[in-house]
Amino acid sequence: MTDHKQHMLTALKAVFIPALRQRGFKGSLPHFYRKTPARADFVSIQFYSAGGSFVVEIACCPTDGPATGPGKGLPLSRLNTTYFGTGRIRLTQEADGQAGEQWFSFGPRSYEPDQPIQAAAHYETVAASLLPLLDTQAESWWAAHPDSATR
Repeated sequence: MTDHKQHMLTALKAVFIPALRQRGFKGSLPHFYRKTPARADFVSIQFYSAGGSFVVEIACCPTDGPATGPGKGLPLSRLNTTYFGTGRIRLTQEADGQAGEQWFSFGPRSYEPDQPIQAAAHYETVAASLLPLLDTQAESWWAAHPDSATR
């Protein structure tokens, strides 16, 4: 694991994960879930194999789990976004009110020249950029797609 990724993980644990916990999510990096009266919601963080960036995927299903597919019959605590195929989306960085890039960059990729480790504030800023997306993208998508795993 690169030092950049370790710093990003520390920032996610300090900034993003507490926000998920406040919203009722359980789990640990990289997969989280919560059960609401209407559905079960999922968040997964996937780092790029070459390093330097990550995506945040979300999915949801009925409260009793997916009705079909590879996750059928599994407890919610064992499910994550990878079980939902096309019934998941990636949060995107917003630019001028428009959804944009899906990858959240924080450092160099393995094939790029090495860069010095940034101050903790750099990684915390990347983690903090996810927080408004929980409200502007995730919560509204989950509310509109309570049966996404059965599509």
